[in-house]
Amino acid sequence: MSQDLSKLFSGIQKMQENASQLHKDLQAKTVEVVSDGGDVRVVVNACQEVVSIELNPAILRTKSAADIQELLVDTINEAFMKSRALIVNEVGKLFGGDLG
Repeated sequence: MSQDLSKLFSGIQKMQENASQLHKDLQAKTVEVVSDGGDVRVVVNACQEVVSIELNPAILRTKSAADIQELLVDTINEAFMKSRALIVNEVGKLFGGDLG
């Protein structure tokens, strides 16, 4: 019975190591989305963290605050959508199959 417990704990430790490595791998993988017109660029990693947002300074003079906010929301949401697809792909690789 102690051998069974040893195997169980060994398996749990391996899963924790795999999960930790997966998290590191997901942090390193990013997606980039550029809005129509190229005024907003958003980079999101596969841990669903915004890495960067860049604005074309010209839009601050040519667009209203509401237009800029809408552009930001749309671009960020698209980046998160692409990031989720990346997560599914990477987790699928870990488990040796296609999850999406």
